[in-house]
Amino acid sequence: LIGALRSVQRGSIEVLGHDLSRLAGRDLVAVRRNIGFIFQMHNLFDSLTAFENVQMAMQLSDCPASEMRRRGTDILDRLGLGHRAHYRPKALSGGQRQRVAVARALVNRPAMLLADEPTGALDSKTGHEVLELFANLHRQGNTILIVTHDLSIAAMAERRVEIHDGLIKQEE
Repeated sequence: LIGALRSVQRGSIEVLGHDLSRLAGRDLVAVRRNIGFIFQMHNLFDSLTAFENVQMAMQLSDCPASEMRRRGTDILDRLGLGHRAHYRPKALSGGQRQRVAVARALVNRPAMLLADEPTGALDSKTGHEVLELFANLHRQGNTILIVTHDLSIAAMAERRVEIHDGLIKQEE
C-alpha cells in the first residue's frame, strides 16, 4: 500500500504528502516515481544486462539520455559492480543481483525507499556498505522503510515497528 502498488480498500494512507486513497491512474504513477523499490527476489530482467536493468528505471523516470550513462555507471561503481555492468543476471552471484536491484532502486534518487530484506543475499561487509549508503540517504532527508527479520538491521533503525500475524506487536 505504501508503494502505491495496491489500492487502499478502506481508510486512508498518506505517502509523500499524498492521500493514496484519493488517487488513481496517472496520479498514483506520479507518486510511485518518487519511490525506490528493492524487492526480496530482485525482480531483474534476465534478458538485460546489469546496466540495462538500472537504465530501465531511468527510462521510466524520463531521465535525459545524456544523464543515463553517467548515473547508471556511478551507482553501479558505488556498489562495486562497475566491472559487471555488462553481465546478465544469470552470470551474477545472488549478492551481485541484489546490488543491481539496489542500484536500480536508487538511481533516480527517490524521496522514499521501500526495501524488503535488502541485505539478505549479501555478505556482512557488503551488507554493511549498503546499509551505510541507506543511512547517508536518510541523513539527506530521504525516507527509508526496511522490512527485515535481521535484528542487527532493525537495531540501526530510528524507528521500529514489530508485526506478528498482521498486527502491530511493538512500536519504538
